[in-house]
This record gives sequence, structure tokens and C-alpha cells, in this order.
Amino acid sequence: MINRLLLLAFTLTLAALTLRAELPATIIAPDHQLVPGQNDAVWQPLLTALKAKSPIFATFEERRYFAFKKNPVLLTGEIRLDPQRGLSLHYQVPEERILVVDDRGGFMRDGKGKRLHDLPDDPRAQAATRALLSVMRFELATLAQNFSIYAARDGADWRFAFVPLPGPLADVLQPITVTGQDELVNTLEMKKTDTERVFIRIGKTQTNATFNSTELTRFFR
Repeated sequence: MINRLLLLAFTLTLAALTLRAELPATIIAPDHQLVPGQNDAVWQPLLTALKAKSPIFATFEERRYFAFKKNPVLLTGEIRLDPQRGLSLHYQVPEERILVVDDRGGFMRDGKGKRLHDLPDDPRAQAATRALLSVMRFELATLAQNFSIYAARDGADWRFAFVPLPGPLADVLQPITVTGQDELVNTLEMKKTDTERVFIRIGKTQTNATFNSTELTRFFR
């Protein structure tokens, strides 16, 4: 009897581990494809909850992997997301820079707030910039214009994958994967290959944040 109970416990544990292993595996498969307006109803409560968390302030750690470098380049800083004003990445290490992305495009500032340059005025580059903003806003209908969307969930853990559709934009739009738990984003990854990718881990997050006038001027347009 004891042996049978142990065998049953082992079997149940193995089954649980197998189920947990399904989420980290690739979700880019027909069974996980999400088409806005067709089969996204089950995801609407989560999407509504995620959007309701904005404005958001969080710390982040970004690792940039290059084929010609043995170790990734590490950057750290703060992220601010405002539903109306857009996305602001305040890089603090190794060099202070502020990247602002909104519906009008994107540009870079130095640590003192001086505007350095706009992002390339190339339709494809601008589309890539807007795509990142749409990902952070979870605007699936907008993203579906340029991406195939895949989604999977295992309890509180969830994952979205956005794969560029064939066409000219695919040259500048890399597959984007977003993972999270409950109503918070944990990681973002933009991956061309295993040796060429950007991985961002979101740290401590403050939801429904309030940005004062000084912050709005410095970190947004």
C-alpha cells in the first residue's frame, strides 16, 4: 500500500512538473495563436487588469547580447509608462540616457534632459518603435497588423509572443516575448537569434503611479 501511495505521489508530481514545463517551451504554434476579435475573449479580463495598472513606474535590468561579444552588455534604470504620454526608459548605468517613445515617434535625451537626436525617420524604424509601445500597452488589435500573436497561461503565469508578419517590416521588427505573473509584467525579450537579443527584467513595480510636472517634463515629450 505504501509503495502504491508513493508511486501515485511521484506520478502526480511528475505530471505537475510536466504541466509547468509547458509554459516556458515555445508557444509559437497554431494551438496558441490568438486572433483579436475571434478567440481573445478568455484573455480580456487579464488585458483589462493589466491596462488598469497604468501609469506604471518600475526599475529594470537590460541585457544586450551580441554575436561578437562573449558577455552581454548590462544596463539598468527606470521605466515609466503613461497611457497618454507613452513610454520612457531612463537608463542610469553605464551612462545616463532617456529614451522617450510615444505616438509621434521617439527620441533620446542625455542625463540633463538635453534632446540628443530623434529616432530614425524611417517608416520601418518608426513601426518598430511604435510596436514596443503597443506591446507595453497590450494593444493586441494594433499589434495584429504587423505581428502574429501567441499566448499561453499556466495559473498565475502567462506569456505572449509577437512574431513579425512576412514583409518589409520583418527586417526591423524582431519577435517580442512578454512574460508576467498575475497583473504584472516580469520580462520582455526581443530576439533575433540566441546570440543577438535584448532581454529586459522588470524589477520592483509601482502601479497607478503619479508623475509630477517635473517628471512629466523630463521623462516625456
